[in-house]
Amino acid sequence: MDIVWFKRDLRLYDHAPLTAALANGPVLPLYIMEPELWQQPDMSGRQFDFLKECVDELARDLAARGQPLVIRIGDAASVLAELCAAHGVQRIHAHQETWNGWTYARDRRVMGWACSAGIEFLEYQQFGVHRRMTSRRGWASRWDQLMGQPMLPAPNHLPASDVSSDVVSASWPAPRDIGIADDPCPHRQRGGRQAGLHLMSSFFETRG
Repeated sequence: MDIVWFKRDLRLYDHAPLTAALANGPVLPLYIMEPELWQQPDMSGRQFDFLKECVDELARDLAARGQPLVIRIGDAASVLAELCAAHGVQRIHAHQETWNGWTYARDRRVMGWACSAGIEFLEYQQFGVHRRMTSRRGWASRWDQLMGQPMLPAPNHLPASDVSSDVVSASWPAPRDIGIADDPCPHRQRGGRQAGLHLMSSFFETRG
């Protein structure tokens, strides 16, 4: 069983980590709620509400295909270490995240733990940012190659593993439980793939 760590791309369509993991057999879909991330200055209550809508839709989509979404709360490296040790996981698949300094440092901590523990941590590039480049020479050709890749279909079914039903999922925290202030924004964009598709369609088809 491989872990698919969902970070910010909370959908099943065109999801390279999920597609690659399924090629190896059963997967454990995982979302980690990281309280420390939500203490960063660029985070807010309205982002938390948007995220909750995205995670809810992802959980429904996974359940419809035979697998629950496992939610854990805590430090990512600690959560992954506990799951790998408890269930004999040897591979973790995730997108290479492009966000802020905190998430970059977190990814480095996870990579360091994985290397020391003998766990294969596979990151899949999603955007045009190339980490650890010392020069922009060749960047354009790499970008063209990445953007020219075909889109990946969503899986029709996710095979259950022998242990997936035994993995306990945490309840989604209330904003106040992780130090987030209320931030009502009644006219904000809704979260989830379906809401995103609807918004995109409105730009292409109905807005002047």
